[in-house]
Amino acid sequence: MKSDNELKEFMISIIQEKNKTSEEEALSIAEKMIFEMCRSVCRYLINFIAKATASPQLDQIINDLLLKNSNPAYQLIFIQTQLQLGRIPKREIKVLYENENENEKNMIVTTLLQNMVLNYIYMNKIDFSEKK
Repeated sequence: MKSDNELKEFMISIIQEKNKTSEEEALSIAEKMIFEMCRSVCRYLINFIAKATASPQLDQIINDLLLKNSNPAYQLIFIQTQLQLGRIPKREIKVLYENENENEKNMIVTTLLQNMVLNYIYMNKIDFSEKK
């Protein structure tokens, strides 16, 4: 595939063939599927990197990288690393969430952040005050 439009068109044709849906419905389904595929790949890579770097001995290096790079990917990796270590980086979560919602430019970042926090809360015993 050369572009995302070609991928969408390919998926729309398959969806319409299998489901006999309108083109608008097929487009909506195709876009959701592409979003979920991207989100899944990003989530996997963030978890992979966080598992490899989640160590108290690497804290300073991770903090230095975050200071040098304000990219949401670095911030997500930092947050996931902290969660792996059993810490909840409230300030970083709040800043990233507010920045992404203000700009409304990257739903994958917001969705990944929400999933990471919800997964951590679900998998760990957290006080009610911490959950807020």
